[in-house]
Amino acid sequence: MNAKQQIKQIINDHSDCERLFISIGHPKVKAVVKSFKLSNSNQMIKFIETYRKKSGKAAKWIKIDIVTSVEDIPFEDLKENLVHTTRNHVEYGFALDSNWHLAFLPEEINSNAFIRPTNEKGIFI
Repeated sequence: MNAKQQIKQIINDHSDCERLFISIGHPKVKAVVKSFKLSNSNQMIKFIETYRKKSGKAAKWIKIDIVTSVEDIPFEDLKENLVHTTRNHVEYGFALDSNWHLAFLPEEINSNAFIRPTNEKGIFI
């Protein structure tokens, strides 16, 4: 089954969800991550094809993260929750805008050390 068929199958299997993220890449190169509405399968395929054209190579891996639930919370509550998370182990992603242009997957939050202790008592975000 090729990527196009697999994406369509994933969309069919998760028709109750509205959004997903596609991460695409190669070893030793930072992944390219983009958010899509589930109804935009053609844009997803175009994203993968554009990656191939720009990099000159087919992706070694493609990862799909499906947004299964959405909760609106004030930024201060999110910040407080992140501050009290131990060892950069966040198990959820978040979007800071309604169009999901500024959104982060858990792997991005954890690997980029959004939350790190300072030399002082407080926490730096």
